[in-house]
Amino acid sequence: MSILVMSSLRARIFSSILIRKYCQTVCRPRLSDSAATLLQESYVKIRQKAETKIKRRMGIGSHISERRLIDELARMGINDSIVRRALIIMHQRDEVEYKRERRVILRKA
Repeated sequence: MSILVMSSLRARIFSSILIRKYCQTVCRPRLSDSAATLLQESYVKIRQKAETKIKRRMGIGSHISERRLIDELARMGINDSIVRRALIIMHQRDEVEYKRERRVILRKA
């Protein structure tokens, strides 16, 4: 790359950083109530998809390592943080149980 192209690229990156900081400090963009509700509903749908795939993967009464489950669902395109959050919620609803210091998951009825 020539020096001119590199300096032009740096200027664009620098200006985008400045624009972002300006917007964060001066404009203070906020989500509207309807946008926040829509965003929340989309997160719930994503988590419900993860729960459905977990339930399909684990039969009632079966054990599986948490790491293995997360890896398998990651191969299906589900982010590991989403899987963990779905497992936490399923644990709160008493659908799954953690064993061996949260390394193994048992699916309950």
